[in-house]
Amino acid sequence: MPQTLAEKAIAKTKEIRRSKRKEKNSFEEKDEVWAIFDRDAHPNYNGAVASCTANGVKVGRSNPCSELWLILHVEDFDRPDTHVQVQRHLRTLRPEYDPRHRKTLNCTELLGLVADAEDRAERQLANRDQEGAPYGRPSTTVFELSRAIRKATEESS
Repeated sequence: MPQTLAEKAIAKTKEIRRSKRKEKNSFEEKDEVWAIFDRDAHPNYNGAVASCTANGVKVGRSNPCSELWLILHVEDFDRPDTHVQVQRHLRTLRPEYDPRHRKTLNCTELLGLVADAEDRAERQLANRDQEGAPYGRPSTTVFELSRAIRKATEESS
């Protein structure tokens, strides 16, 4: 699935670039294309990240799974657990989350914790970089997307 998402995001990026050439004052001038996916057990994960990066697509990736980003809203997490273990841990922090039935959370409550999650994710990623495993477990770059959204919102205000 990451490779499929990467291909679609790359195609969208190329489409936007073509439209920018046609119209000099395009409303899409500051648009960014992001591919959001997690590692889980996908064999082409690293290739998908590399393809996106090489083609100007920003990547919000999580390893082992997207639930890692949600955990970071509540606490630091730096164990190389599997996606099943990460989901189980999220359930201990957020009882409304059920990986087998309802993967929903109280997003209103989590919104107030985004800045903390961004800081935790950035430190976690720095740890992986220091270890020489930038895509290693656990890591997420979703914080880069949330910061980009906030920056775009502030610039448009």
